[in-house]
Amino acid sequence: MATKAQQATKTVFVHVGFPKTGTSTFQAMLRHNAGRLAASGLAVVTDSPELVDFSKQAGRIGNPRRNALATRLHLRRSARSLADSVARLREPRVLISHENLPGWRVKNLYNTPFHKGPVKAISAVESAFGECRLTWMLMTREAAAHQRSAYKFFSRRKGTAERFEDWVAAMGPAENLDRMVEDARAYWGERLMVFRMEDEIASGDRWGHGMLRAIGVPQDVLDTLEDVPDEKVGLPPSLLPFAHRINALGLEKPLRQALVEMLPEVRDAVLEEHHRASSKDTNPPASPHAERRPQ
Repeated sequence: MATKAQQATKTVFVHVGFPKTGTSTFQAMLRHNAGRLAASGLAVVTDSPELVDFSKQAGRIGNPRRNALATRLHLRRSARSLADSVARLREPRVLISHENLPGWRVKNLYNTPFHKGPVKAISAVESAFGECRLTWMLMTREAAAHQRSAYKFFSRRKGTAERFEDWVAAMGPAENLDRMVEDARAYWGERLMVFRMEDEIASGDRWGHGMLRAIGVPQDVLDTLEDVPDEKVGLPPSLLPFAHRINALGLEKPLRQALVEMLPEVRDAVLEEHHRASSKDTNPPASPHAERRPQ
């Protein structure tokens, strides 16, 4: 177990999403540039076994099929393991990034109040990290746009075949996301940094650099970081009806997901063939019997 002296030497930043705010791309960039960031004194933790386990335990909060006391005990034990793993890192500053760490998921983000789930996971982390200087980071997004993105995610990965309106009725209204942000601000106060996805995009900055700059990564280090391709690019709206028809077939999950994932490739192949055919129509080959003009 980490000592108070070990914890006191650490400054820890915890980025907790939200889901569907570019977190996968941000984390991929962090992993790709982990060596450069470590050389500047910042360790990154995005997928360590301790972090993944804590997120898993946090996701069980409020599950009626699980014993509440056992869930809390597992959560605290997992939080201590995470804190110990961070204390052992050599770098004085650590950035933890996991959009599901407080237990919120896309499926419960609109219907689980902050004080009934996320705050329990957050309290477990704060208790385990003890003497660490802990700052929380939250990327938000315009609520209606966030819910549309979440719906496309469910259509592509979770097998929903519902109309958007029916899905919203089951999940909860988009306004609840704004309430979650308000509750988070009230709970964390000055310990929370809030970023807006729309502002980050409008700034023209490279994705994630605004957050890294806010926690003190120097510009000369940011200039050395390499970009990565966007992670988990959403399904275009024009393909959603086809995804819903596949999802309604009742196929096994691996086959269903494979077929939905193929939709963009099929669309691109069809468009390419259409373009090729159109080019042939507008530029027909010369007839061998065409009139020969004098030279």
